[in-house]
Amino acid sequence: MYSSSRYYVYITSFISQILSFVCGTLLTWSSPMLIKLTDLTDNPLDEIVPSTSTDSSLLGSLLTLGAIFGSFFFGILAGKIGRKPVLLSLGVPFVISFLMLAFCNKIGYFFFARAFSGFALGGVFTVIPMYNAEISEKSNRGMLGAAMNCFITLGLVTTDILGPYVPWIWYHIIMAIFPAVFIVLFLFFCPESPHYLVMKDIKKAEESLSTIRGTTNVKNELDEIKETVEKAQGGSFMDIFRSKGLRKAFLIGVGCIFFQQFSGINVVLFYGQKVFEDVGGGMPSAFGPIILTGVQFTTSFITPIASDRSGRKILLIISHISMAVSQVFFGLYFFLRDNGTDVDNLGWLPISTLILYTLAYNIGSGPIPWALVGELFPSNVKDLASSGVSAVCWICGFLITQEFQTVVDAVHQGPTFWIFAVFGVVATLFVCFFVIETKGKSLQQIQDELDS
Repeated sequence: MYSSSRYYVYITSFISQILSFVCGTLLTWSSPMLIKLTDLTDNPLDEIVPSTSTDSSLLGSLLTLGAIFGSFFFGILAGKIGRKPVLLSLGVPFVISFLMLAFCNKIGYFFFARAFSGFALGGVFTVIPMYNAEISEKSNRGMLGAAMNCFITLGLVTTDILGPYVPWIWYHIIMAIFPAVFIVLFLFFCPESPHYLVMKDIKKAEESLSTIRGTTNVKNELDEIKETVEKAQGGSFMDIFRSKGLRKAFLIGVGCIFFQQFSGINVVLFYGQKVFEDVGGGMPSAFGPIILTGVQFTTSFITPIASDRSGRKILLIISHISMAVSQVFFGLYFFLRDNGTDVDNLGWLPISTLILYTLAYNIGSGPIPWALVGELFPSNVKDLASSGVSAVCWICGFLITQEFQTVVDAVHQGPTFWIFAVFGVVATLFVCFFVIETKGKSLQQIQDELDS
């Protein structure tokens, strides 16, 4: 069923990341699709959905609400039945959700489809980092972990390019093809994680590792995996808080994800088109999100290479500092505009600062936290800890997408983006003092450093 090649680990990772691509299309779905639901030109519903309505807000936030529950459900399930069966099952909700969006014409079905796809999305962000960390070697683990962001940004730019122009029904039919293809490819070409199999069947673990490495000479690595797993036998969620090393790992994971979300990224992804409408600048509003996601996709290839050379920590520091600076100037534009200053000659400022923000997010704050989540936790609590970190991500994302407009109404747009900038400064300090460097270290070496 499986071939044997030293490149097989990259093929396996590539196939698994099809789900990350699907998640990217869902994360930016609101930007072009909510525009379509406000008129009758390409509206599949029996009614118009005003952009300021509760229905419109729910279509954006139900994705993250579903992801909160999916994070725990699929993370725990991955520890019980394995990474491969769970990843295969994740393709099914995506197919169903896209087909519901294509063929249903009631807003209630749309709510269900967004929540159901969010349920699977939470599982992807929990299990994909886990799976890729476990099939990789220390020399390429940073690359394979950060590659998740490449596929997410490809999904973002795909939706921003196709969403405004492809008819509603055909767009969602096309999107349903990708998770269906993933199910077939992953079923026949990708093995189970050797780390999971070591806990269940050592012979199958050796076969899996031999397939992934493209060689039968895997005894030393298999022994190291066995040692790591045996040291971490039997784990519960409370074990995370009983061990100094696990407490530190959980703090790093939760902290990095918290600051990732409170950098304001979901405002850019979910409401990118509306932000560009507010800015103006003489270009069609649909072009703004395309520019931003295009920058994200183009720069997403930097981190997989740089993270195994320069390290994870320095990329996070550069990322958060740059995002904070860009949010200061982005907020300044809106502050000047809202206080009566003529900003006609400053149209370049919000565009350029958003591009800087997107670039900065993409080299550190976006991909690195998920790579760290796959590296920091031992096998006995990896499913539970990863679920907890992923749930924090989507709780924060839900709060931000739900309350962003409320905060803007209270303090206006300028100060709102300055709040995000403050979080960026605090995030920089957090990384400097709490995050450990994992570059070039085996999973066991990382555990030893956390315990020291």
